[in-house]
Amino acid sequence: MKYNIGEQLNESNFQDLTAYMYQKINNKPLHATMSKAGKILEVKNLDSIIDTLVEENKHVPKESKEYAKKWLVESHFNPKRMNDNLILVYPEYPVSNGDTWTIFAEFESGNPSKMSTVYEIIEITSDFAIIKSSTKFERIDVNTIENYFSMQIKFNVTVTSITEMKVDLHTGWIIDAKIYSEQNGVMYLKNSSKDTKIEKLPYCVLKEVAITN
Repeated sequence: MKYNIGEQLNESNFQDLTAYMYQKINNKPLHATMSKAGKILEVKNLDSIIDTLVEENKHVPKESKEYAKKWLVESHFNPKRMNDNLILVYPEYPVSNGDTWTIFAEFESGNPSKMSTVYEIIEITSDFAIIKSSTKFERIDVNTIENYFSMQIKFNVTVTSITEMKVDLHTGWIIDAKIYSEQNGVMYLKNSSKDTKIEKLPYCVLKEVAITN
């Protein structure tokens, strides 16, 4: 399927575009420098990933490619945005097998949202701990309208994720982790600010991530 961003989108070709983007970044390495507390300080190798998403994407008109690259950096690949996605908060008190704690947070980057996460200790050994977490993200303002090229989009989406991670007890670093996330809701789309027709489309993204250090 070939279409331009200015062409009217429907449920079928929107899913086609989303699938294309995830397919293109699959197995593409991204290098990040992190502090021992888990904060991302620097992100490298962005150029090749963004070039793949934009330059090879026939869905993006030539005159919109530079804007698309800037948008991807600001909304997905900047350190602040990635810190929001990778946050891990340890408790301030000793814990043992079966203990749980809950963290609440609000994020300003990208789409402002609030988060609640329940952590649970599954196993503790002399060298590592297995921690499982269940997270729910909700947008703070579901009426926010985003401009994407010539289109206007409004999302009403809830994100839930389940993570199981193996953490080094001596350094605090994640040894490996498996993350399953699900985005469910609806999106409202206008092909331009002058367009009076609003398309309501179901929105669902399932994602599995494996991390090994």
